[in-house]
Amino acid sequence: MLLPLLMLVAFVGLLMWSEQRGTTPIPDFLMWHTVLEVVAICVSALIFTAAWVSQAHTGQRSMLWVGCGFLAVALLDLAHALSYAGMPDFFTPNDASKAIVFWLVARYVEALVLLYAVVAGGQAAAAPAGRGLRLGALASTLLLVAVVIAVVLVNPAGLPDVYRPDEGLTPFKIGAELGVILLHLLALAALLRRSRSLTEVSSRWLGLGLVALMASESFFLVYAQPDDAFNLAGHLFKVAGFLCLYRAVFIETLRAPYQALQVSHAQLQAVLEALPDPLFVLDIDGRVVRIHEGHERALRLDPTTLKGKKLTDVVSAPSARALKRVMDEAMQSGYASAEALPIEVDGDTRHYQLSVSRRELPGADRWHLLMLARDVTDRVRDIDVMRRLQVAVAQSPSTIMITDLDSKLIYANQAFERSTGYSVTEAMGASPRLLHSGKTPQRTYDSLWRSLQAGKPWRGEFINRRKDGTDYLESVLISPVVDDEGRTNSYLAIKDDITAQRRDQERIRQLLNYDQLTGLPNRELLARRFDELREQAKRLRQPLALVSLGLDRFKQVNETLGQAAGDELLVNMAQRLAELARLQHIVARYGGDEYVVVLSLTSLKELGRWLEHLAAEVRRPCQVAGQSLVLTASLGVALWPDDGDTLDILLQHASAALAQAKLLGPGRQQFYSSHLQSRSARLLQLGNALRQALPEGQLQLWYQPQLDLRHGRLAGVEALLRWHHPDLGWISPAEFIPVAESNGMIVPIGAWVLQTAVHQASQWQAEGLAPFTVAVNLSLAQFEDASLTDVIDAALDESGLDPHWLELELTESMAMADPEGFLRTVASLNARGVQLALDDFGTGYSSLSHLRRMQLHRLKIDKSFIDDMLVDDHSASIVETIILMAHKLGLETTAEGVETAAQAERLREFGCDEIQGYWYSRPLPGDALAEFARTKSAQVHDDTT
Repeated sequence: MLLPLLMLVAFVGLLMWSEQRGTTPIPDFLMWHTVLEVVAICVSALIFTAAWVSQAHTGQRSMLWVGCGFLAVALLDLAHALSYAGMPDFFTPNDASKAIVFWLVARYVEALVLLYAVVAGGQAAAAPAGRGLRLGALASTLLLVAVVIAVVLVNPAGLPDVYRPDEGLTPFKIGAELGVILLHLLALAALLRRSRSLTEVSSRWLGLGLVALMASESFFLVYAQPDDAFNLAGHLFKVAGFLCLYRAVFIETLRAPYQALQVSHAQLQAVLEALPDPLFVLDIDGRVVRIHEGHERALRLDPTTLKGKKLTDVVSAPSARALKRVMDEAMQSGYASAEALPIEVDGDTRHYQLSVSRRELPGADRWHLLMLARDVTDRVRDIDVMRRLQVAVAQSPSTIMITDLDSKLIYANQAFERSTGYSVTEAMGASPRLLHSGKTPQRTYDSLWRSLQAGKPWRGEFINRRKDGTDYLESVLISPVVDDEGRTNSYLAIKDDITAQRRDQERIRQLLNYDQLTGLPNRELLARRFDELREQAKRLRQPLALVSLGLDRFKQVNETLGQAAGDELLVNMAQRLAELARLQHIVARYGGDEYVVVLSLTSLKELGRWLEHLAAEVRRPCQVAGQSLVLTASLGVALWPDDGDTLDILLQHASAALAQAKLLGPGRQQFYSSHLQSRSARLLQLGNALRQALPEGQLQLWYQPQLDLRHGRLAGVEALLRWHHPDLGWISPAEFIPVAESNGMIVPIGAWVLQTAVHQASQWQAEGLAPFTVAVNLSLAQFEDASLTDVIDAALDESGLDPHWLELELTESMAMADPEGFLRTVASLNARGVQLALDDFGTGYSSLSHLRRMQLHRLKIDKSFIDDMLVDDHSASIVETIILMAHKLGLETTAEGVETAAQAERLREFGCDEIQGYWYSRPLPGDALAEFARTKSAQVHDDTT
């Protein structure tokens, strides 16, 4: 009686409240409506699941139709929720009539299903419905829902008139709701007539559910607006009704099977208690379903960590393969066994005698394996110890020999045959003199016998001879073997062939002075030769030039063609430089792709010619990995004695000059100066500080708004990186971005920028701002990084942002560096739904054929053209041509650096889609941008009004 009384009180209370306040909308009604509908949809899905599973086991075909019916209700209620006014458009514009039509169809399906369930309940089929019938019913349900949704979306004009904004509910709608109530009344009457055939609990909950649903429909007869209190109350009673139905269908349906399962489990447990050994119940994939531990310590694994896992996943790989062979044999023949199978878990190896049989357990629809395991480790261990000793000696890599007191061989292992070339059979009974080469000094043998006769071991080296006549060097340890009475009865010799080791030591001494890859002098040899060259220069009063040479874009070659190709290129360059330097100069490899050349000059006039020769030698085409490559080199030059007297100082100064040359661009030269030293110190300071900037939160993102010229609204923002150091203050991006690119920090910083911008865009949308595009610039290193797509996917997944609202700005240099790789990456990004823009268009050197294949969405016109557009007809023509060309290619355009109203107006005349620049707005922090967007949105709304 509580639910009807609650319905009456709620209904009367809402009538009185509405007479006093009118049809005031409920605050946040859309949120509450969505929450209640989601709960109702979930409960409908649970009813479908319970009925579907129950029908498969009980044979009640009526439950099949009940389940499919509530699946249809869940899908239709979902369509209703998505179509509600205020929600994002569900394919077609949302309005009250569209949502109400989905609502009414769902209510009639619900009412008819409940009426059928009451009338047909209890009629069990002879056997569960077949797979074909079940799948057919499910397919029919989904088809019916699809047809309803299609009709509503495709032909909205043909839908009945259910709601008029000025008049409220139509007579058709009210009549339809009354029809639902009538069906529920019929179901309730039928339930009361046959309640004796139902359990008391299920009857009560089913009746309460019907009463709650009728209460729900009553509220939908009187609401005046789609967002008033009556509407909300109706949804609340609907959820209450669905929960009652779930209680009746789900809990009562599954109670009896669980009771039977408990009885069966108790019986099985009684049988298992009698088994002393562990017993595993496995499914056909080898996953542990149940475990009987056996007596104390019989199971060496924690059973709580095994359930649900494959046995083969918790043991070592060899044990997993052995287990799988036994289980596969059992699945094929019905039974298999293993006498002493070693199983390794967490480094502990145990041996088990296994018995595995295939069984079809009661209530299961698949075969299972029963595995009985007996621990026989102790029995196996004693046998294994002796076997291991024997095998260890026989297979030792060292030669092991035993001779009697007359030095006759009585035992030798396999290593003896490998090292000497003699078989054990040939050497048995012979003296070790068989191996003498005559090159071991006699004093070595004298020392050996003095030690052995004194009862002491002897260690030394022999130069012996193999059967094939080749000599080899052996390290030997010979010890006397004594019996229990302390008398020597034999000699044990352990010998190792150290010929290769000694040869390697000689090779190491040789390689200490040379780079192993290129054969050029390394730094140690460079230092010695530099000292010699410097002393010669002092005597002759001639200058020296130390050139630090770095190959440009070598990393790209390494990543594109592979490390082997990169090594081949380094060797090729080393040979060229060595041939160019010859005897009067020094060429050394300093590390990575950097070489050092020390030039001995008769005068400084020679230096320019030598630098040209170096650069030209590098530029000569190089055949690597079947491709012809043309590289350039950056050169940093320091002079002796002007820039330093020692090698370390000159290297430091030349490296600073090289770093500056690389910043200037590929193929550039730079001489050291004191300014470069301070500049180098500044770059080093920024490089070190930049590594802490990201973890310490010093980096910020500001956003520059972009204006839609056609509609006058905010179209998007471009994310711009800013760095505020606690000591250095604000640092210009023009200064720290090149540093980040040179020290590799640009990739993690770029990933942080992308993640931060995507999460900020998602947050703006969550705060209610109208969605707009967020543009993020990609560096060349970030674009070429293999993890780029993973970073994008992770950012989008974590934030929930639609990929359509993310725009990635690329540059023409990316396309030209590796055109085919660029197109592959662009295709991958397009497939994810991300927007792509080509930044600074018109300043690069890409061809139209490349532009056509790039699959872009936008061209960004460089600021240099915009600045001169009003005073230079040539620049204006370029801008207009770019816009026309982009539109012909189906691309939108954005003009950068718009600073005056005149520029904006001229761009509007040209048909430019969007602009950005100080005229519209300077870059703003995230919070200020949100307020800017709200202000601009209100202005656009006022202008429209």
